[in-house]
Amino acid sequence: MGALGDQPDYFLLPHDAVAEICYLEHRVWMTKLTKHGEPHNENPRRGIAVAHLLESQRDWGRLLAPPPRLADELSPHFQQVFVEAKQRGIVWPGTSKRPK
Repeated sequence: MGALGDQPDYFLLPHDAVAEICYLEHRVWMTKLTKHGEPHNENPRRGIAVAHLLESQRDWGRLLAPPPRLADELSPHFQQVFVEAKQRGIVWPGTSKRPK
């Protein structure tokens, strides 16, 4: 939180982008091994680290970005998630709903 009277921090992303990022990031994570060399256990937790959203902070224009370009406009971390997902054959189920 900032100083009293400062605007709060907020991040604007289309809901379908958040869903896609959470889905792909989790699926990629599930394909990796833990630090002990074991598979990760499935769990219901999903989230996005604030550090990876800084480019979208207070950016109303991002809501108007067409979904196919979204991966190019996200942080390097999320771009890497998209690359790793593609390498592992992980596809966002909502891909077929995107405009061509």
